[in-house]
Amino acid sequence: MTGETFFQLHYHLTDTERLFDLAQGIAARRRRLKKHDARCRSFTWYARGLLRRGIAFLILAAVLGAMTALLELGGMSWAMAGVCAGCGVMELVLRGMLRRIYRRSWQQFRQQNGPDGTVNFDAGGIREENEKGKPTHFDWADWDVCVVTPKVIVLTPKVIVLTFKTPVLLFFPYSREAAITVAHAARAFGKEDSLVYRKRI
Repeated sequence: MTGETFFQLHYHLTDTERLFDLAQGIAARRRRLKKHDARCRSFTWYARGLLRRGIAFLILAAVLGAMTALLELGGMSWAMAGVCAGCGVMELVLRGMLRRIYRRSWQQFRQQNGPDGTVNFDAGGIREENEKGKPTHFDWADWDVCVVTPKVIVLTPKVIVLTFKTPVLLFFPYSREAAITVAHAARAFGKEDSLVYRKRI
């Protein structure tokens, strides 16, 4: 093992909150993105989905309850209405929990990271140095998936997200130079199969 840097990239974060939102959503779906041609979605998109499903379940429960009461359908219909209500409540509770975790993570990221940083790839692993926070080191054994979004729809941020087996991720704006650096580093250290390119958002 050596501390000599083989590959290095510099990044400057702009539109950081949107990048963070998209990176969190990509990290949550990294296994699916690696195996299937799935879309990259932001955390906000997932939260809205939970809200829609929760409301839909509650509406269905109310309709079933009303029909059961009016038509005197019996215990099975009441049970179905109860199941729908329970599913709706669970979706909304899960959304609330995830949003609290997300807000806490965003606040922590904003406090500990500035806009400029450097990522070094060498035989000892991956080391990120941000102008504001402490250096972070990851072993190559912890590397999981790297998702690159080079071409996306207008007004959607382009991002490179490095995920690890621990619940931590690195992300920075997409650039051709950054994508090439990450690809060369992954190939050099036997992680080429972890690279995922997704054009659909």
